[in-house]
Amino acid sequence: MNTMNTLCGINLISPGTNLNLMLLLGICILAGTVGARIFQRLKIPQVVGYIVIGLIIGEAGLKVISAETIEVLRPLTYFALGIIGFIIGGELKTDLFRKFGKQFFAMVIGEGMGAFLIVTPVTALFVWLTTGNFALSIAISIVIGAISSATDPASTIQVLWEYKTRGLLTTAVMAIVALDDALALTLYAFATNIADIFIGKTSISISHSIFQFSYELFGAAALGVIFGYILKKSFRYLNEHDKMLPFSIGLILVTIGCSSVFNLDIILSSMFFGITTVNLIPKRSEETFELVKKFAPPIYVLFFVFVGARLQLSHLTFMIAIIAVIYIIGRSFGKIIGAYIGAKFSGASDTVKKYSGLCLFTQGGVAVGLSIMAGQKFSPEIADIIITVVTTTTLVVQLIGPSFVKYAVKKAGEIGLNLTEEELIATYKVKDIMDINPPAIRTNSVLGDILKTFSKSDYFAYPVIDSENMLAGFITFQEVKHVLTTTGLDTLLLAHDIMNPVIDITTPETPLKEALGQMKQTNTNFICAVENAQSKKLAGFLELNKVNMKIAEELISRRKKAEGIV
Repeated sequence: MNTMNTLCGINLISPGTNLNLMLLLGICILAGTVGARIFQRLKIPQVVGYIVIGLIIGEAGLKVISAETIEVLRPLTYFALGIIGFIIGGELKTDLFRKFGKQFFAMVIGEGMGAFLIVTPVTALFVWLTTGNFALSIAISIVIGAISSATDPASTIQVLWEYKTRGLLTTAVMAIVALDDALALTLYAFATNIADIFIGKTSISISHSIFQFSYELFGAAALGVIFGYILKKSFRYLNEHDKMLPFSIGLILVTIGCSSVFNLDIILSSMFFGITTVNLIPKRSEETFELVKKFAPPIYVLFFVFVGARLQLSHLTFMIAIIAVIYIIGRSFGKIIGAYIGAKFSGASDTVKKYSGLCLFTQGGVAVGLSIMAGQKFSPEIADIIITVVTTTTLVVQLIGPSFVKYAVKKAGEIGLNLTEEELIATYKVKDIMDINPPAIRTNSVLGDILKTFSKSDYFAYPVIDSENMLAGFITFQEVKHVLTTTGLDTLLLAHDIMNPVIDITTPETPLKEALGQMKQTNTNFICAVENAQSKKLAGFLELNKVNMKIAEELISRRKKAEGIV
């Protein structure tokens, strides 16, 4: 084999397309990033851009990525799910469960059962009317209904992160998407046993299914707790970022690997790992979660591109298309109504009651995984319908779901409440922060007038302007102090005589981050803003201390608003 196509004996050629895997991964990340940028400009969540790019280059489009390649790269999907589970767990502190635990569990049961109880009977009625086979209609509908209860945490969380949301709705949605895997697994175990009874195949008992579910749930919890304790103990030796990040990522990978070995749910295991970590070492773990978040974006891009690439619609018949429509409509209404009932029963706020259901439309890995398990368990007659319905509906809800999440958090007023100082600065232009009426000094002002100006404000430096309001220079305390203590000519000097030449200027439309960078480069703590690059007419004034003060006030205001919402 050509050595260019192998690495330490590993085949780097993509099965089915003969593309080098490294080249393929690079194309996926670059194309996904471009697609996300385009959709962001269209005010659509960037996760939709990743999936659309996957559709274009995947099985349903150009077939640059084959199903065999996606199978080979499945570990990357597991990696992404593990990171998502870990970070979701980091949001679930015990005091949150003490305060909202009843609400979270009521809403998980409400939205999951709501989808199940609407999708199952309507699908059963349609299949029975179409085929005349009652047993077949029950078997298909109850399994599809159970799968409909699952929600994809990856897409939902990605939208919440993209729009920096914070508040009660954000907290509730994060908890629900993290916990409803367990409900979906329970309903699936129950449904497959009922389906077995109707089609005369009862090789596995209900008690066995309950045992299997308990094993997966408690096994995932045990695994997560163990690795959480290991991370806590390791922290005393890990003080630098270059050690903390690789060790944390290594533990996430080990958690994923152990989950696979013991047939446990990857998201649940990683989520319990995150929950254990954040509750054992709440302060020290903040930095770890931030490092993992910064490390993760390329993995997310690949994950969502693969989600789009694996979708194919070649098995779609008229009957399956109608079932898919029933599934999407029934599942959406079920989640909205169920989440509302759960929220109302548990005394949640009006915001959570009204908007939480809209955040739960997406489905992904768990639903597709359960459909594949059903495909291996049942005859082709049932399996083909279940797999095609879930695959087709996954495509639709992955495309529309993120936009509903954005709409819900926007209506709840939670967008932009979780910004860091750096992220907040990046949202501003100079005109948003500058003083548009700074205390300016005229070039012909005498020292007495200059001192009066100084006494009326607390700036460190003052712009000097001529008779036409054009910027001529600046004066600081240092110049005035020098005149008063050394020259002896203080009564004769004008502002023009003691001012400094302009070092640098900016404009109101300049990004604030760029203006702050200019101050840093010139080693000053202020900068004058002129109307535009061709004019020297003074438009405003920025002083670093006042910028920092305004940014801090805005951050505190947003956090108070988020805490008020919570």
